[in-house]
Amino acid sequence: MKYFDIFLVARYALVGILTFSIYTIFLYIELEYFNTDYILAVGIAYILAIFFHFLGNRYYSFKATHEVVHTQFFRYAVITVSNFFIQIFVASILENMNFMNRYIDAYIGIAIIVIIGFLASNFWIFKRRLDDNCA
Repeated sequence: MKYFDIFLVARYALVGILTFSIYTIFLYIELEYFNTDYILAVGIAYILAIFFHFLGNRYYSFKATHEVVHTQFFRYAVITVSNFFIQIFVASILENMNFMNRYIDAYIGIAIIVIIGFLASNFWIFKRRLDDNCA
């Protein structure tokens, strides 16, 4: 029985880093070039980055092509919508508190949803069990 798969974590981290880069690029463009409202910019960047995130995790991180894509995407959408509201909530609160700067505030929200996303992806979206060996 395998409880921890370091290769899965590494693949998930790589997809996450690439998704984070995409998110950052879109957030920067929206804020600096289009002068978009901060909360709207966070939302747009998040929505654009999640498409890459789903496909990267389905095909690369979890190698979960054993189930039909629309079932996985529905589950992913449920978690993504939940994480979206968590992200907006955290960014809004931190911005109103003048916690750090706009980018750091947004990244704190991302850190929270990374943990939620991994657990949901591993055990529900892509349905890995504790005894799966997908290295």
